[in-house]
Amino acid sequence: KILDWRISLDGIDPWLCRMHRSGVCIIYTPLGQTVLLLVCLAGLSGLGLQFSQMRSVLHEFQAGWKFWLFLIPGFLASILFHEAAHAFTGKAFGYKIPRAGIGWYWLGPIAFVDTSDLWLAPKRQRIAVSLAGPYSQLVCAGICVFLATILQKGELAAGAWVLALGLYITALFNLNPLLEYDGYYMLMDYLEIPNLRQKSLLCLRQALKDPRKIKDHRSELAYSLGSMICAAGTVALVAFGLLLLGRI
Repeated sequence: KILDWRISLDGIDPWLCRMHRSGVCIIYTPLGQTVLLLVCLAGLSGLGLQFSQMRSVLHEFQAGWKFWLFLIPGFLASILFHEAAHAFTGKAFGYKIPRAGIGWYWLGPIAFVDTSDLWLAPKRQRIAVSLAGPYSQLVCAGICVFLATILQKGELAAGAWVLALGLYITALFNLNPLLEYDGYYMLMDYLEIPNLRQKSLLCLRQALKDPRKIKDHRSELAYSLGSMICAAGTVALVAFGLLLLGRI
């Protein structure tokens, strides 16, 4: 219970509706989406063009209070923006978001919103709501790259670079369909196979007993094999990291 807990707040839909009408709806106009896309592309381009500058900044700085003052609130804000993106995208399509909350899952804080009202929504809308979370992280990362470019050196610049890198890595994890994050739900909605992971493992078990069933469940079998490879790769990376730490 200490490592996995949730606190939820019910009845937030009217509040989200007011915020959406008060200005958040601008984000979902063609102009708003164009601006967000440009921020994402500019951030990725800036990261590539200034990679050597980033390395020198991170190599020279020492983590002081300014660094943590930027990094910790920025990380927590990115979690809230991630879930807010899910919620307001659902509102943009006209669905209710009855509750939201915060919690802790093993090693870090989490936030969540209830998007169960979208379960019967068209496939395209469900995928868009899932994509909104990691997309918001790419936007936030682009803003961090812009701040780091302006600051150039020092603890705040280092904090902006570290936060940008963390957001890019987290977005990749969230988009990975082999992990049960946003990318998994996007793939599940695209294939229209509820409980894809459980069904894939069940199909694999049945195929091992009767190989003739392989041709009837190729997508599920491919997903289950990919999930196991991903899990093995993650364990190998963690073991390699622990080995490196042991040598330091």
